[in-house]
Amino acid sequence: EYNDRVFDLVNKYPDIDQSVIKTAALNYPTNPQSFIGNYKNIVLDLIKKYPDIDQGIIKTAAIGYPQNPDVFIDNYKKRVVYLTNKYQDIDQNVIKSVALGHPKNPEVFIEGYLNKLTDLNTKYPDIDQSVIKTVALGHPKNPEVFINNYIKTAGPNFRG
Repeated sequence: EYNDRVFDLVNKYPDIDQSVIKTAALNYPTNPQSFIGNYKNIVLDLIKKYPDIDQGIIKTAAIGYPQNPDVFIDNYKKRVVYLTNKYQDIDQNVIKSVALGHPKNPEVFIEGYLNKLTDLNTKYPDIDQSVIKTVALGHPKNPEVFINNYIKTAGPNFRG
């Protein structure tokens, strides 16, 4: 029944992210269309209200906090400003990712990220910095596995 609802909703709303459709089908089985319509309205309103905010953040706020997405966005913006001021040398993409993904304790994550960068740069001095940064951010638990696979896949061309 759930799969049938998802299939029908995907066909009815091809422009809506599947995560939204699955949420609607699972959490609002009697009237998923209402949730989707509300979601679309919230997203449109938030895009107008926050033109400087990435649409991914807006969609996260609309699906996760449909009753009060402004609080989510305002808190996210405050975390970005705070982290930008505290960690001025860190790339904005990292700051934004941490502000979204680690809202309760972003400093702990960033300190771990910085330590992981140092460790990885020491272990893999020939690996391009963009790879090291991506791995430290996206694979903090076991980055060596990712880097070793990267080296195997890239072969002799892995050096930055």
